[in-house]
Amino acid sequence: MKEKSLKLLLAENQIVETPRLTLRTFRLDDAQDLLKMWSNPKVISLIGFRVRTDIIEMQELLATDYVGDPLGRYVIELKETGEAIGLIEIIGMNNDVKKADLMYALQEEFWGRGIMTEAAQAIVDLGFEKLGFKHMRIGYIKGNEASAKIAKNVGMKHHCIIKDGDKYNNEEFVDLYWSILYRDEWLKSRINF
Repeated sequence: MKEKSLKLLLAENQIVETPRLTLRTFRLDDAQDLLKMWSNPKVISLIGFRVRTDIIEMQELLATDYVGDPLGRYVIELKETGEAIGLIEIIGMNNDVKKADLMYALQEEFWGRGIMTEAAQAIVDLGFEKLGFKHMRIGYIKGNEASAKIAKNVGMKHHCIIKDGDKYNNEEFVDLYWSILYRDEWLKSRINF
Protein backbone atom coordinates (compact mmCIF):
# COMPACT_ATOMS: atom_id res chain seq x y z
CA MET A 1 0.00 0.00 0.00
CA LYS A 2 1.28 3.45 -0.90
CA GLU A 3 2.32 5.74 1.98
CA LYS A 4 0.25 8.90 2.47
CA SER A 5 1.88 12.11 1.31
CA LEU A 6 2.66 14.94 3.71
CA LYS A 7 0.02 17.10 1.95
CA LEU A 8 -2.64 14.45 2.53
CA LEU A 9 -1.65 14.02 6.18
CA LEU A 10 -1.83 17.79 6.71
CA ALA A 11 -5.21 17.91 4.96
CA GLU A 12 -6.47 15.26 7.37
CA ASN A 13 -5.27 17.35 10.35
CA GLN A 14 -6.57 20.86 9.69
CA ILE A 15 -7.96 21.15 13.23
CA VAL A 16 -5.93 20.40 16.36
CA GLU A 17 -7.50 20.74 19.83
CA THR A 18 -5.85 21.42 23.18
CA PRO A 19 -7.57 22.10 26.53
CA ARG A 20 -7.72 25.88 25.91
CA LEU A 21 -7.15 26.22 22.18
CA THR A 22 -8.42 25.27 18.78
CA LEU A 23 -5.71 25.32 16.13
CA ARG A 24 -7.52 25.57 12.81
CA THR A 25 -7.15 26.85 9.28
CA PHE A 26 -7.50 30.57 8.65
CA ARG A 27 -10.69 32.33 7.56
CA LEU A 28 -11.16 35.82 6.14
CA ASP A 29 -13.21 36.78 9.20
CA ASP A 30 -10.05 36.31 11.31
CA ALA A 31 -8.69 39.55 9.83
CA GLN A 32 -9.99 41.90 12.55
CA ASP A 33 -8.66 39.75 15.41
CA LEU A 34 -5.31 39.11 13.74
CA LEU A 35 -4.87 42.78 12.84
CA LYS A 36 -4.36 43.40 16.59
CA MET A 37 -1.27 41.20 16.41
CA TRP A 38 -0.06 42.25 12.95
CA SER A 39 -0.26 45.97 13.82
CA ASN A 40 1.97 45.55 16.89
CA PRO A 41 5.63 46.07 15.85
CA LYS A 42 6.84 44.40 19.05
CA VAL A 43 5.14 41.15 18.02
CA ILE A 44 5.61 41.15 14.27
CA SER A 45 9.27 42.19 14.35
CA LEU A 46 10.09 38.95 16.20
CA ILE A 47 9.08 36.92 13.16
CA GLY A 48 10.38 39.34 10.55
CA PHE A 49 7.04 40.25 9.02
CA ARG A 50 5.88 43.69 7.97
CA VAL A 51 3.44 45.56 10.22
CA ARG A 52 -0.07 45.83 8.80
CA THR A 53 -2.60 48.43 9.98
CA ASP A 54 -5.31 48.32 7.31
CA ILE A 55 -8.16 45.77 7.46
CA ILE A 56 -8.26 45.35 3.66
CA GLU A 57 -4.51 44.75 3.57
CA MET A 58 -4.95 42.15 6.33
CA GLN A 59 -7.74 40.42 4.42
CA GLU A 60 -5.58 40.39 1.28
CA LEU A 61 -2.72 38.81 3.24
CA LEU A 62 -5.03 36.14 4.66
CA ALA A 63 -6.60 35.43 1.25
CA THR A 64 -3.25 35.19 -0.50
CA ASP A 65 -0.98 33.51 2.05
CA TYR A 66 -3.23 31.65 4.48
CA VAL A 67 -6.74 30.89 3.23
CA GLY A 68 -5.42 30.12 -0.25
CA ASP A 69 -2.64 27.81 1.05
CA PRO A 70 -3.87 26.47 4.40
CA LEU A 71 -1.97 23.23 4.95
CA GLY A 72 0.34 23.38 7.96
CA ARG A 73 -0.84 26.87 8.88
CA TYR A 74 -3.03 27.27 11.93
CA VAL A 75 -4.75 30.20 13.55
CA ILE A 76 -4.67 29.97 17.36
CA GLU A 77 -8.22 30.39 18.57
CA LEU A 78 -9.03 30.77 22.25
CA LYS A 79 -11.86 28.30 22.99
CA GLU A 80 -13.26 30.48 25.77
CA THR A 81 -13.97 33.45 23.48
CA GLY A 82 -13.55 32.18 19.91
CA GLU A 83 -11.03 34.97 19.32
CA ALA A 84 -8.14 34.43 16.89
CA ILE A 85 -5.14 35.40 19.03
CA GLY A 86 -2.16 34.17 17.03
CA LEU A 87 -0.75 31.80 14.48
CA ILE A 88 1.50 28.79 14.34
CA GLU A 89 2.92 27.32 11.16
CA ILE A 90 4.80 24.22 10.17
CA ILE A 91 7.39 25.57 7.73
CA GLY A 92 10.43 24.22 5.94
CA MET A 93 8.78 20.82 5.64
CA ASN A 94 10.76 18.21 3.80
CA ASN A 95 8.96 14.98 2.99
CA ASP A 96 12.18 13.16 2.03
CA VAL A 97 14.13 14.09 5.17
CA LYS A 98 10.99 14.11 7.36
CA LYS A 99 11.77 17.35 9.16
CA ALA A 100 10.04 20.66 9.77
CA ASP A 101 10.37 23.97 11.58
CA LEU A 102 7.82 25.89 13.63
CA MET A 103 7.08 29.60 13.31
CA TYR A 104 4.57 31.39 15.50
CA ALA A 105 3.27 34.70 16.81
CA LEU A 106 0.82 35.64 19.54
CA GLN A 107 -0.99 38.84 20.47
CA GLU A 108 1.05 40.56 23.17
CA GLU A 109 -1.79 40.62 25.69
CA PHE A 110 -1.66 36.80 25.78
CA TRP A 111 2.09 36.48 26.39
CA GLY A 112 3.21 34.74 29.58
CA ARG A 113 0.14 32.50 29.93
CA GLY A 114 1.59 29.31 28.47
CA ILE A 115 -0.63 29.58 25.40
CA MET A 116 2.16 29.37 22.86
CA THR A 117 3.80 26.45 24.65
CA GLU A 118 0.43 24.66 24.56
CA ALA A 119 0.02 25.37 20.83
CA ALA A 120 3.64 24.44 20.02
CA GLN A 121 3.37 21.18 21.99
CA ALA A 122 0.23 20.25 20.07
CA ILE A 123 1.97 20.85 16.74
CA VAL A 124 5.13 19.00 17.82
CA ASP A 125 2.94 16.05 18.87
CA LEU A 126 1.12 16.20 15.53
CA GLY A 127 4.44 16.32 13.68
CA PHE A 128 5.81 13.22 15.36
CA GLU A 129 2.59 11.21 15.87
CA LYS A 130 0.79 11.73 12.59
CA LEU A 131 3.12 13.44 10.12
CA GLY A 132 6.10 11.16 10.72
CA PHE A 133 8.77 13.83 11.18
CA LYS A 134 12.18 12.67 12.40
CA HIS A 135 13.03 16.06 13.87
CA MET A 136 11.46 19.46 14.41
CA ARG A 137 13.13 22.81 15.08
CA ILE A 138 12.35 26.29 16.31
CA GLY A 139 14.49 29.22 15.17
CA TYR A 140 14.61 32.56 16.95
CA ILE A 141 16.69 35.71 17.01
CA LYS A 142 19.06 36.68 19.79
CA GLY A 143 17.20 38.23 22.69
CA ASN A 144 13.93 36.40 22.05
CA GLU A 145 14.02 34.60 25.39
CA ALA A 146 10.31 33.72 25.17
CA SER A 147 10.89 31.56 22.08
CA ALA A 148 13.95 29.96 23.69
CA LYS A 149 11.74 29.08 26.68
CA ILE A 150 8.96 27.71 24.46
CA ALA A 151 11.48 25.51 22.62
CA LYS A 152 12.79 24.19 25.95
CA ASN A 153 9.25 23.64 27.31
CA VAL A 154 8.35 21.40 24.36
CA GLY A 155 11.52 19.35 24.87
CA MET A 156 13.89 20.96 22.38
CA LYS A 157 17.57 21.50 23.06
CA HIS A 158 19.79 24.27 21.76
CA HIS A 159 21.30 23.07 18.51
CA CYS A 160 23.30 25.84 16.85
CA ILE A 161 23.72 29.52 16.07
CA ILE A 162 23.84 30.68 12.47
CA LYS A 163 25.75 33.95 12.27
CA ASP A 164 23.88 36.53 10.20
CA GLY A 165 21.29 33.81 9.62
CA ASP A 166 18.24 36.00 9.12
CA LYS A 167 17.27 39.51 8.19
CA TYR A 168 15.62 41.42 11.02
CA ASN A 169 12.71 43.50 9.69
CA ASN A 170 14.20 43.01 6.22
CA GLU A 171 17.03 45.40 7.13
CA GLU A 172 20.00 44.13 9.14
CA PHE A 173 21.25 40.57 9.42
CA VAL A 174 21.00 38.97 12.86
CA ASP A 175 22.18 35.70 14.38
CA LEU A 176 19.60 32.94 14.28
CA TYR A 177 19.44 30.46 17.16
CA TRP A 178 18.07 26.97 16.55
CA SER A 179 16.64 24.46 18.99
CA ILE A 180 15.82 20.93 17.89
CA LEU A 181 13.89 17.88 19.06
CA TYR A 182 14.40 14.43 17.57
CA ARG A 183 11.57 11.93 17.36
CA ASP A 184 13.33 9.36 19.58
CA GLU A 185 13.82 11.98 22.33
CA TRP A 186 10.17 12.97 22.01
CA LEU A 187 9.13 9.31 22.32
CA LYS A 188 11.26 8.87 25.45
CA SER A 189 9.62 11.93 27.02
CA ARG A 190 6.18 10.42 26.28
CA ILE A 191 7.11 7.10 27.90
CA ASN A 192 8.39 8.89 31.02
CA PHE A 193 5.38 11.20 31.09
